[in-house]
Amino acid sequence: MCGNGIRCFARFIAELDKLRGPQSFTIHTGAGLIVPTIQNDGKVRVDMGKPVLRAFDVPTKLPGNKGGAVVGAQLVVDGTEWIVTCVSMGNPHCITFSTTECKVRVR
Repeated sequence: MCGNGIRCFARFIAELDKLRGPQSFTIHTGAGLIVPTIQNDGKVRVDMGKPVLRAFDVPTKLPGNKGGAVVGAQLVVDGTEWIVTCVSMGNPHCITFSTTECKVRVR
């Protein structure tokens, strides 16, 4: 299940029904029941469950550290070093954080 997708769908339903936060409702999905909450500021919060961090289970080819997780690992792409965390919430993600604006063109 896609967290961004379920938040977009929940926001669409909230706008369609003119819901104002905080309000929750249940969405039936192929991954089970998901309960998004519309917050006072209009943002949507969703509990997507427990993250999977073990490299083998994500899956990722990056080597795991303590406990087999890929957390704060080094990844070099085209000569640039990234510190990444690999996680699965049903589908694999590779996450990195930055304190500066990213000017990379994504295709």
